[in-house]
Amino acid sequence: MPVSVSYTTILKAIPTDQQKVISDAFLHLLQGESKEEVFQFQRVHGDLTYEMEASCRAFMDGQIKKVMGICKLYNKYSRSQRQTVQEEEKFNVLMSLSNMFIWEYDVKEDTFLANASLFHKLKIDEGTYSFEEAVDLLGMPKLNDLKQHIMDDNLTGHAIVHVKPKGNPMDYIFETNYKPIKDKHGRYQMIIGTMEDITEKEILKTNASKDPLTNSYNRRTADMTLHSSFEKFMNGEDFYTLIFFDIDNFKSINDSYGHDMGDYVLRHVCEVITKEIRNSDMLCRWGGDEFLLICTGISKENIYAYIDRLRKLIDNTEFAFNKEKVHVTVSMGAAYYYHSDVTFDQAMKRADRSVYKSKLAGRNKVCILK
Repeated sequence: MPVSVSYTTILKAIPTDQQKVISDAFLHLLQGESKEEVFQFQRVHGDLTYEMEASCRAFMDGQIKKVMGICKLYNKYSRSQRQTVQEEEKFNVLMSLSNMFIWEYDVKEDTFLANASLFHKLKIDEGTYSFEEAVDLLGMPKLNDLKQHIMDDNLTGHAIVHVKPKGNPMDYIFETNYKPIKDKHGRYQMIIGTMEDITEKEILKTNASKDPLTNSYNRRTADMTLHSSFEKFMNGEDFYTLIFFDIDNFKSINDSYGHDMGDYVLRHVCEVITKEIRNSDMLCRWGGDEFLLICTGISKENIYAYIDRLRKLIDNTEFAFNKEKVHVTVSMGAAYYYHSDVTFDQAMKRADRSVYKSKLAGRNKVCILK
């Protein structure tokens, strides 16, 4: 049923920031600048907001020009619903504008979403992916741990993650902080997180701790580890063995075959030993052809067999470079920390003397100073 109201009444019913849109539309019609005006506006009444669409035309009624329009309601929502919509709009705007990497996991829908910055960084098409698709695209099987943590209700809120995107040759390391959103019953609804690319920082950190030729840990890192391991030993936290070794007649290898062969021997000795030792053991290049192996948790009864196995492995390995072959052996010695030691240097001196005894015994030997 048509309702006749004054122009002033219409404007009063509409929020101030939208009144100009409507007054301009009426003015265009009355001045003949347009035949029809279509616009949208809101009408707020109490706790409810009405979203309206109006279509207006001008016509002549005798000597008077009038405007007739039709309004259509296309949405109605409460204040709480309006706040939710506004918050979603704000979040979507932040997601699109932010240079920060943002991700979200919708627990109920089991979908993964990230902002454009992250998709661009990883060279992945923007979109919403199922959780399984995200695991495959990001090359992150450990992402499945997130689901397990949700089931166990033990999310930590922080992690270092390795990402190898599908079709992208780069490997990335990210630090992520995240927070769950729960419903009133305490059930997980969504996980929202930020990510920081720390790839370069981690590479620099690794490079700073490694010897560039052999990829074993460098002297600086060895010193730091010796300090911390001695402290732990004195506090009764663990038992350590320091294994010192060098390559027999290394100078003659350099003199006879050249430094390229010498570098190859150093690299290959480290490769062979690294593959054989435990993850908890730490191989360090002490200097030149001298190396230090810091081991934890090997009993005194078993340490000789452990070291001798490494010695035999080098002795039985073929070293061939540029069609030249050379037989390589190592002299190895070991020592332990004692509670009577004041610093780790005392154990290092015992390990050094044990290597000297191995060489005196004819090289390619193992000696442990008690």
